[in-house]
Formats: sequence, C-alpha cells, structure tokens
Amino acid sequence: MRDFVVVEFWFSLVSPYAYLSAMRIDHAAKSAGVAISYELMVMPPVYAALGWKVNPFVDYPYKLDYVWCDVARTAEHRDVAFQKPKSFPQDPFPATLVALVGFEDGWGWEYCRHFYAANFHEGRDPAAEATLVSILSRMNLDAEYVIAKSQSDEIRQLLDGQTLRALERGVFGAPFFIVNDERFWGDDRMELAMEWAQRVEGNQSRQNECN
Repeated sequence: MRDFVVVEFWFSLVSPYAYLSAMRIDHAAKSAGVAISYELMVMPPVYAALGWKVNPFVDYPYKLDYVWCDVARTAEHRDVAFQKPKSFPQDPFPATLVALVGFEDGWGWEYCRHFYAANFHEGRDPAAEATLVSILSRMNLDAEYVIAKSQSDEIRQLLDGQTLRALERGVFGAPFFIVNDERFWGDDRMELAMEWAQRVEGNQSRQNECN
C-alpha cells in the first residue's frame, strides 16, 4: 500500500484566510497525491503565548482594511462565496469545541466546512448556540448532546493540547501548513506546501528503492 506524505493543515474556524484554504485544500491534496492532517486550533492563546495583545490584524486597522479587500477579491477570483463578518475578531471557542467533538466522532471536517459556510457565506453569528444547533441539525446530529459534550473537561483538554502542539510546531498564524518540519504560512503558500510534499515523497521513494 502506498504511504502518502502528510501535510499538516493548521486552521482556525474564524480566520478568513483559513476559510479560503479550506475551500480548496481537499482538491489540492488529491491532485498532489498527498494526505492532509486537519489540525484545528484557536488563535487567542497562541497570540498570548507569543506576546501579542489581541490580534495582529485588529492591532493595525489599516492592515485589517486591506485583509477584507484582499479576501473579497481572492474569493471572487476563485469563484468562492464570501460575506464580510459583521464583527471581528470573532469568538472561536464554542464552534471549535464542537468541531473537536466531531473530530473525535468522525464528522469534524464536514462540520468545519458547514461552519465556514455559515460564517463567511451566510453571515451567521459564529459564537451563537443557534448557529451551532442549525449546523448540527443540518448534519442530522443530536445538537443538544454534542453541545453538552463540547463543554466537557475532556474536550477542553483536547483544545489546550492543540494549542501546545501548535506552539511546539512553530505555528503563529492561520492557515499554516507543515510538511515534516518545513513550515509554510498563509493561504498563498498552500500550493508550495503541496509541491514540497511531492518532493519529499519523491525522495522517500528513491530511498525505498535503494533499501
């Protein structure tokens, strides 16, 4: 059986650039012949650990204005729907905790894609329980059970563990891609990360032929 090189995809559910990557990463990975490890995280504790106040975009309003312009035109260029959130930064914790339940139970990535649509297509409040219930119900899941489980110590510890892993891996923004220990930051680096993974896979194949 063929062993695929794994690209770690570190992403936040409230990052507009991670949204742009999420909308095409599965197709890109399939085309490149690589596997994706979906590594969900929240940025506030990462920023805090790095000594940043709140959010590098919010700290610099001119940069934030540019971000919304850039995301909108990139989405239009890729024919991807995009609606600027009514407020920013957004609270990522309720939705992320629910997603971690999903990754434990096998429906996490599907939920993330539904959530991105609700947040960046429909303009829903990402932290509102009504938004989460709507998504879970659309997926034919028991929303009451999932939301209750998302508040458990087990799931909160999973989130804390993801934050520690992100920092250990040198992650400082979203989206972030890692191939072995090679790091790539930003939506516009995704293709380069895929190419790097193909190069690694090629090297591994040649090594295997020599063994």
